[in-house]
This record gives sequence, structure tokens and C-alpha cells, in this order.
Amino acid sequence: MKQKSPLFIGFAALLLIAGLMIKSQTGTRSSIERHILPGTVAKLNNANIKVDLSKYAVNFFMENSASMDGYVNGTTEFKDVLGKMIVSSHHHCKSTDLYFVNNAVYKADGNAINFIQMLNPSRIKVGNVGSTDVNQIFRNILNRTKKDTISVLFSDCIYSVKNVTDELDNAKNATTDAFLTALKSTPELATIILQFTSKFSGFYYDRNDAPYQCNSVRPFYVVITGNKNALTQIYKDFKIKKMPGLKNVCFLSSESWTLDEKTACSIISDYTNARRIKNDKDNFLDITSIDLDKAYNELQFAIGFDGTNIFAHPSYICDASNYYIEPSDYKVINVVPASPSAKGDFSIDPKNPYAIEIKVPNGNFAPLITISLRKGIPSWVKNSNVKDDAGGVPPSDKSFAIQKMIEGIADAYSTDHEDYFKLQVNINEYNR
Repeated sequence: MKQKSPLFIGFAALLLIAGLMIKSQTGTRSSIERHILPGTVAKLNNANIKVDLSKYAVNFFMENSASMDGYVNGTTEFKDVLGKMIVSSHHHCKSTDLYFVNNAVYKADGNAINFIQMLNPSRIKVGNVGSTDVNQIFRNILNRTKKDTISVLFSDCIYSVKNVTDELDNAKNATTDAFLTALKSTPELATIILQFTSKFSGFYYDRNDAPYQCNSVRPFYVVITGNKNALTQIYKDFKIKKMPGLKNVCFLSSESWTLDEKTACSIISDYTNARRIKNDKDNFLDITSIDLDKAYNELQFAIGFDGTNIFAHPSYICDASNYYIEPSDYKVINVVPASPSAKGDFSIDPKNPYAIEIKVPNGNFAPLITISLRKGIPSWVKNSNVKDDAGGVPPSDKSFAIQKMIEGIADAYSTDHEDYFKLQVNINEYNR
């Protein structure tokens, strides 16, 4: 019997080892469970969450400083919205209590109906109705906001400052401190900020407390704070989207999620100029191969995710500028509700699916991409902001320093975690 040469045996052994390595890599890559990504706290679950609002007490706080008189003079959207929310709370929640608030908190006499009927300038004068400190209002309200309590503030949300150069940043930091203090004792808190417009007939007071007669439309704000899931239920059950005068919405929370193959996917049926995208048979988020079309100088494709339990407003989710993607050559160009065909690319039945459309120049391909939805203020806040109101009434759709105030609240919710969610996609190969 002839002996095989040592060289042949060694070569065969190398081939065997290489084959085992390739089999191991391709066989286990998709079966490795994704870990919670850095900067997030847990994996997102898309299970339907139904909250029983009858277990929650709701406290309504109406700022009653002199600057608010114009909102309750006659028939106004302000009074209509307040009335509708009080009635909804009365029928859905455990209890509904009503307060006037300035530098202190004053319980209103009577029931909800009496409170609505008494809303006129002459009947809301309780306590110090001169210039008020909005941050003191926040502190007073947040001190009363517990695990089973929802607080609802109606206010024009205007800082009482004289010097816009020195005092606005201090006021913003004080807002952040008020909400951070509340989150320390009740971490599950979240906040919804609603911007409305209403007829206004009264005096507008600028930062120097100079009065200006105003008979026009003015913005006002409703700041709702409490348990995140309860706020989601309130937004639905109170039918807030149908409230008169609603213009804009901002959702804020401290949560930060990892999205995996159970809540996200690579979309293979739509939003692409590739000839074919093949995803992993065991993991619909990872991509096995992308076959490029030589007719295009850049590749476009999309990643889908289920936004059901992400506490962010759809308008914020669909703003591509709120996303961060790595590598930097990759760009998020659009975010839209996912098409019917794209829904079939998920491993589960998504209740609220979105598609993140991505573009990358040909040749700059990477094996791993990371996408995150960054926390921040929505674009409408900047568009609604007036940096200085000295000497007159701001335009009817703008508020003095509202950007600083909402930034102050948002900073509290992003102190520990900068992203609403983060996901990663492995791409095995790009075929030219």
C-alpha cells in the first residue's frame, strides 16, 4: 500500500478545516441572539398594551395669571379643549380634580361642570395672578405626579424673564432640573406637549410686563405628564387628535430600545433599485446578499420597523433628519409608513410599520450598518419660537422662548439615553 505524502495530507486537512469554518460561520451567524445594543435599555416588544385608565387619577391645572385672561374671555378653543378633556377624564379615569396654579396651587371649588362654566376673567382670580414663574408651576405640578396620577397643565408656557441674554438659559436649566427630579422618584414618567391655537381677547404681556391689547389667535400649550402607557391610552381615549385648534404634538420619554428581527426587517419587496435583495432565512433583519443594478450609480433599499410601542409621534418618526446612520456614507433619505407589500417582509404581523429608506453611493459598501432614531425636539418647535417679544405681540402662531422651554423638558428625558431606538443590520455580500 502506497503512503500518501505528508504534503497531500496537510493540504487535505487545511481544506477540511476551512470548510468547517465556512459552514460554522454561515450556519451560526443568524442564530446568534442579538444582544441589547449599547445606549439602549431593553429589546422592544410589539405586544399590544392596554391600560385601564380607571386606575388613574387625573389632576388638571390651569395657569390663571393675568396673561391667561384672554383665553377665557368669551367662546374660545381654549375653553372648549379644557372642557372636552375634563369630561373625557370624568368618564374614563378614577378621579378628576381641578386646580388653578400660579406660584402656588389652589383647588377649584365645585365639580367639573361648574369649573368649566366659571371660566371667565373675573372668576379665575385666585392667588397671585401677577407675573408667574413657569418653573415653579412645573415643580408644584410634578411634586403631585405619582405612579397612578396624570397631571395636565393648560398654560401659555411663557418664561418670566427680563434679560434674554442671561436669563433664558438659566430658565431652561431649571426646567430640566424640575423634570429630572421627578424622573428620579418616578422613572416611568413621560410627557406629551400639545400646541393649540385659540381665539384670544385681552392683554398680552411682553418680557418687560408691558401690556398690549390683543384680539386675535394665540398659541397655548397642554403639558400632560404621567405613566408612559397611560399617556398613550389617554391620547387615544380622549380623542386628542380631533380636539379643536390642535396644531402640533411632541412625545417625550426616557425609554431607549434595541430593535431586533422580531420588530424590524430588511425590506426585500419594495423601496429598492437593486435587482434582488435576499435576507437571511432565519433572521429577516440581516441581509445575505444584495444584487446591484449596474444602471444606477447608487444603491437604495429600506429597513422596516414596527413603531407600535415606540413613544414618539408619527410626525417625528417620519422626519428623516431625526435619524443617525453609520457608516456616514449611508444616508437616511426618507421615512414613511410601510407599503402593504413591505408588511409581508416582517417575521411578525406589524401593527404600525414604517420603512427607513437608505441611499449609499456604489462602491462604499459596508458589512454592518447601525441606525438610530435620536431624541430631540420636533421641527415645529423651532418654527413656533420667538427669541424676544419685547415691544409687542408675537405672530399668532409663535410663542416667546417656547424652544428653550421644550428643550429643557426634552433634555431631562435624554440625559441617560440619546436614542428612542437603535438597530443593526448585517449585510453578507454585495454582488455587482
